[in-house]
Amino acid sequence: ARGRVEEGGQFLEGAIASETFDTHPTLRIALREGAGRIAASTGQNARAALLLQDALTLAETYCPECISRLATNLGLAAEASGDAELAKQAFQIVAAQKRAV
Repeated sequence: ARGRVEEGGQFLEGAIASETFDTHPTLRIALREGAGRIAASTGQNARAALLLQDALTLAETYCPECISRLATNLGLAAEASGDAELAKQAFQIVAAQKRAV
């Protein structure tokens, strides 16, 4: 099963690499989120954090309803990779989203 997960991650990374300017922003978010979650599940937490941070940046403009979920996943990946400052920032975004509701 592990090989299939890694294969899925490679597929998503390939799709990200082949994006064009007109690739729909929500698809760009979904690709990064999926690749980030797979990277995290295979222990590649620094890569996961980078992908999820990119997705979060896009979500701020194109998918506000995605922000809390992405920030939570980013915080977990950042924490697992040892980036306490990024994890703190991500969890602060989650807290701000919860207060705004």
